[in-house]
Amino acid sequence: MVTMKALAKLLIVLLFSSICSFGQTTVKPDVITDTSFVDFRNKLSVALKNKNVDDFLLLVSDTIATDLCGMHSAKKCLYNHLKYDTGYARSWMDRMLFVVEQGFVVFSEKDKFLIEERIIGRKDIVYEAPYYFRNVTNIYDLFLTENNQKIYAMPTYASKVITSLSKTVVKSNIRNDSNDSMGNRWCKIVMKNGKVGYVPYNDTSQEVDCQLLVRKIKGEWRVVYYESRPKC
Repeated sequence: MVTMKALAKLLIVLLFSSICSFGQTTVKPDVITDTSFVDFRNKLSVALKNKNVDDFLLLVSDTIATDLCGMHSAKKCLYNHLKYDTGYARSWMDRMLFVVEQGFVVFSEKDKFLIEERIIGRKDIVYEAPYYFRNVTNIYDLFLTENNQKIYAMPTYASKVITSLSKTVVKSNIRNDSNDSMGNRWCKIVMKNGKVGYVPYNDTSQEVDCQLLVRKIKGEWRVVYYESRPKC
């Protein structure tokens, strides 16, 4: 029989766990078995990895919407950027490759009102990359993009490593980031146990903060939407 004292202890433990869990969330990509999508994703990765603009644009919808070029003639605009501005193209395609290789999730129904119906369709299956995008909802959410990411006690590589985390969402006020004496940028984070640590800015979602949506158009998977955030 459970005593009132034991029940009280259990409630305290559960309450403590819920409070501490605010600092860290583990998320995973969906397992997508659709062979046509897997083939499309592989072609997309290869085109981006090889910086092959022509192959990449074959996988892009003629009516793609993107904040990089506005909503009209966006594909032609992308072509001009990627074909003739090599510095821009390299940076943009590297970030795109990163989010594609991170993995996709089914685009949430509750978010569909944010995107025009002409872009995502009425009842079409839409996939979103990166998979952690929906969990990084404001400036206080940060995704650690590396496996076994070292967490430092202070914002410097010379500091003590206090723990490591792999591909997880943590809390961080990105506005309070800092630079060390070597010019490296650092983010202050709060972990699940409530402890504070520091991670290199380049190993966080802020460095590759983009969103990509894909869906079938006339039976073929295509990139239909791309949004960059401030650091893209």
